[in-house]
Amino acid sequence: MSWTEFLEYFNKPFLEMAGFQLSLALIAKAVLLPIFVIWISRVIRNLVNKTLSKLSYLDQGSRNAISTVVYYVVLGLGLGWVLTTLGLNATSIAVFTGALGLGIGLGFQDVAKNFISGIIMLIARTVKPGDVITVGDLTGRVENVGMYSSTMKTVYDATVIIPNSQILSDKFVNWTHDAELRMIEIPVGVHYDSDLDVVMECMQQASKAVSDIKETPEPRILLLNYGNSSVDFVARVWTAEVMYYQRVKSKYYLELWKLFKEHKIVIPYPQQDIYIHKVPEEMIQS
Repeated sequence: MSWTEFLEYFNKPFLEMAGFQLSLALIAKAVLLPIFVIWISRVIRNLVNKTLSKLSYLDQGSRNAISTVVYYVVLGLGLGWVLTTLGLNATSIAVFTGALGLGIGLGFQDVAKNFISGIIMLIARTVKPGDVITVGDLTGRVENVGMYSSTMKTVYDATVIIPNSQILSDKFVNWTHDAELRMIEIPVGVHYDSDLDVVMECMQQASKAVSDIKETPEPRILLLNYGNSSVDFVARVWTAEVMYYQRVKSKYYLELWKLFKEHKIVIPYPQQDIYIHKVPEEMIQS
């Protein structure tokens, strides 16, 4: 077979439907052109990211957000160009994808929802890499914000993958959205015979002894209530240890324990007093 005959055979349609002619050449284009578009989109994304890295006022999260949006815009335009190059008009696309879209449309609802949520998160920057967030009962540091899902590392060093739509649709807490600072409450109960002024002074000293507790804002010591077994206080302190804040509480409790021992302040066990108004005669006689 000569080269001319091969090209003629390669371009010869072997199937025609609704004015659309399918050939080996068209199949080759349909495979190679999308690969080329994806490659070009990645190259442009890397170039944008490299260019933005020279701008000192943009952090890593902003650079990733911009380059990712550019990547998908270029990808979308490129795929549109591929469809035009393949000669697919609106009617042809409807014929070939109508049945397929009807069958899998419902299955892709979540994918589309996660994709749109990812775009919103990248543009609005409600969540960005490095943020410490709480979603449901999970708290962790965000490692990556993707187009469909985001990953975060929890305090137990477990990697959790969360669909983007779940983050935006559910109520979540971003502890580091405005500043790398977290307020924690540390409850303390003391015996009713304690000198409350000394208790509050010890709690204030304990906060100053822990280096992870910030001096500004100033720690606040509050008397909460008179409990069943103790007088209940709370120390409200601020720390930059946003994710592993339990370590700060542990250090505070250790310092406070030493100060309470020094000032002979007792932390009571749960107790209950029983008052008997009248003892039955038979119990006295026995």
